[in-house]
Amino acid sequence: MASIRKFGTRKLQRGGHTLILGWSPLAIEVIRELTIANENVRNPRIAILAQVSSDQIVSELAQLELGRQRFCVIQGDPTSLADLERAQVLVSNSIVDLNSDFRELEDKAIAQASTHSALAVVVEDLLSFAGDEIYFSRLPALDRKTYADAVLAFNSAAVIGFESGGQIHLNPEATTVLPEGAQIIAVAEDDDRIIYTGIREDALAKLDLTKARTLAQISDSTQGVAELGNVKAKLLAQVSENPSLLGIFENLFDPQKPNLGLVSVTDFCQPDRPIAVADLAVAAISVGYSLIGYFDSASGAVALNPKKSISLNPHQDDALVVIGSFVR
Repeated sequence: MASIRKFGTRKLQRGGHTLILGWSPLAIEVIRELTIANENVRNPRIAILAQVSSDQIVSELAQLELGRQRFCVIQGDPTSLADLERAQVLVSNSIVDLNSDFRELEDKAIAQASTHSALAVVVEDLLSFAGDEIYFSRLPALDRKTYADAVLAFNSAAVIGFESGGQIHLNPEATTVLPEGAQIIAVAEDDDRIIYTGIREDALAKLDLTKARTLAQISDSTQGVAELGNVKAKLLAQVSENPSLLGIFENLFDPQKPNLGLVSVTDFCQPDRPIAVADLAVAAISVGYSLIGYFDSASGAVALNPKKSISLNPHQDDALVVIGSFVR
C-alpha cells in the first residue's frame, strides 16, 4: 500500500528519490509510469515539489493504485533554489520537470506510429515501462567484437547499437568494432534480461554483406493518426530514468536518421519456409538493418524482441520491425 507524507515547508532528510517538479494532470500519468518502473525497486520514493496545496495532491494520490510506492509532498516553488534544496534536488536519483518541452518529439513519435498499426504498437511499447524498453548494458565480453557479433550474442535482447565516449551509434555497419568500454544498447523486457548467451557462430556464418541495400517501408494508408496515450508523460518518465534515452528517441522517430520502420519479410527470406529468428537477424544486418520485432499479418500481432532461439514460418504479407534508413 502506498505511503503518502506531507512535509509542508520542512526539508527532506535524505536523497535517493525521484523528484517531480510541479503538479498537474500530467503528473498523474508520469507517476503511473514510474510506479511500473519501480516495481522491482526496494523502497521506491517519489518526492513532489509544487505550489499546489499539499492536501489536494495527497487527495489525488490517494485515489490511485500505487502499490508500495512512497510519496513525500513538499509545499514550495520548483523555481526557487531554497525550495529545491529542501527537496534534496542535488541528491535525488532523477528529476521530472513537468514544464519540459517535448512537443516536437511527441509529434514525430505520433507521426511514426501513424504509418502502420504495427509501428503504433512498437512505439507505445518502447515508450512505456509496461513493455519491452531500451537499456544500456556494459558487456566486457564484447569489447573489440563487431556489431554483428553483438547482435547475435543475446537470446532475449535485441541489440540496436552501442554507446562509446558519450556518443550514440544506432544501427552501425555490421563490421563496426565495438571499442573497449562501450555499452551495448538493446531492447529487452528488463535490464536483467540482457544476458550474454554467446555469439551464435552458426548464424553469423550466414552473414553476407554483399546484400546491403536501402529498402522501402511498408505503410498503411488507412491507419490515420495513432493514439498513444500521453506521449509526453511516457517521455518524461523514461528520460528521468535515463537521460541518454532522449537522444535515442530523437533518432528513432526522425525519418532523416536511422529510424524505426516496417519492411516486408520477403526482403530477407522465402515465405512459407521456417526460419530461426537468429537467421532473420543475420539477414537483416546483411542488408543493413537491426531487427527488433516481427509483425504477423494474419493475426495483426506484433512480437517485439522475439527470442533468437525460436523459429517462425513467415507468410507473404508478414513484416519485420527494424531500425535503419529507408527509401524516401
